[in-house]
Amino acid sequence: MGGILLIQLSACTTPHTPADSDAPKPPITTTGWSTNGKASITGPDSTETVNVRWQRGAPERESVLLSGPAGLGATALERIGEQIFWRENGELKPINSLPLTADGAAVAASLPVLKLGDWLLGYPPIDGNWQVTIDQWQATDSWRVPRKLMLSNGVYRVRLVLLEWQFDSAL
Repeated sequence: MGGILLIQLSACTTPHTPADSDAPKPPITTTGWSTNGKASITGPDSTETVNVRWQRGAPERESVLLSGPAGLGATALERIGEQIFWRENGELKPINSLPLTADGAAVAASLPVLKLGDWLLGYPPIDGNWQVTIDQWQATDSWRVPRKLMLSNGVYRVRLVLLEWQFDSAL
């Protein structure tokens, strides 16, 4: 897998609001949503990229599928309550046993994983070690949701580009 969440795109991130700029953000408590996109993590010595599929099926449950170029090296992560696991051969294992690069491990250890889904919905943190900037919005299913986000803690930078959103209570 190489890294945890990242996106690096060569396109510039110009602030943009969709034509339907009056559309509201989905409530922070929204469940039954998924998003697909790309992520890149840039650290002091490297940049890693992955494809991302994020799902929030219930308030206490989220799943994230990270995969490398051409679908190689897929890693499934799951949040159940306040615990994070990774899935290997159908078995849930503690997140601290996931083999990561040094940069991937540092980012994974410092990101507040319980809040990431809220950030993806457009609710960045008010305080803390991470800054989240939404560079571009998009309209989908009558909601205004982020398309391009930048997460930064001064050492690491995570760029997310969320290309597709689905809101469905059946997720």
